[in-house]
Amino acid sequence: MTDPDTYLVEVAEWLGISTDKDSIALMRHPEKSPFACYGPKNAKFGNDPSYLEAPEFREYEPREFSLESFKGKPETALSEDLIQCAMYFKYA
Repeated sequence: MTDPDTYLVEVAEWLGISTDKDSIALMRHPEKSPFACYGPKNAKFGNDPSYLEAPEFREYEPREFSLESFKGKPETALSEDLIQCAMYFKYA
């Protein structure tokens, strides 16, 4: 969600719901949703606890990522096939 004004419209189009300005503005306020709270006693933590602590829209800030950080570490070693797949899908 690095560009929510663009991508929220795309998501709404994909879902077949309203893409007008008011609807998109409401999407930026998930704290107003009836689901922005703890659930009933039998499913209290059915939502993301960190979201429930502060239910608000947060724009995504991508982190730097490199496959190089996995090299030379046996516990995180990646196969050559997986590295090629990551490069194909532009993860690297």
